[in-house]
Amino acid sequence: MTLTQALDNLIRKYREVPFSSWEALYPGVGQLSDTASGNPSDDDWWQAQTDVLEISSAQDGPRYARVLIVVYPQGIHTLAPPPSATLNFYEDGRVVGTFANGDPFEFLQLRSGAV
Repeated sequence: MTLTQALDNLIRKYREVPFSSWEALYPGVGQLSDTASGNPSDDDWWQAQTDVLEISSAQDGPRYARVLIVVYPQGIHTLAPPPSATLNFYEDGRVVGTFANGDPFEFLQLRSGAV
């Protein structure tokens, strides 16, 4: 699996996570880590860092959590640039973001899981 494919899989996984779960992570925890299954010494092994960058407090619009996902090859955090995506998770269940290839999406959660 390439890093771009790993990022797309994480986007699809995380877009089911409701706003309230991201809100609970911020600011105390603020970050999640994820890794590929399998052997860390394999060439296609990856690790991901997911940060809750902000929780909006705008009173004139819907609240949202801005979340950044970055995927790295095993043990390396200094590539320029690693595949990444920023997603906005809204209280009403909408998720707005961009896939690794740059295609934007808007997703409506029908049933949401927790982080």
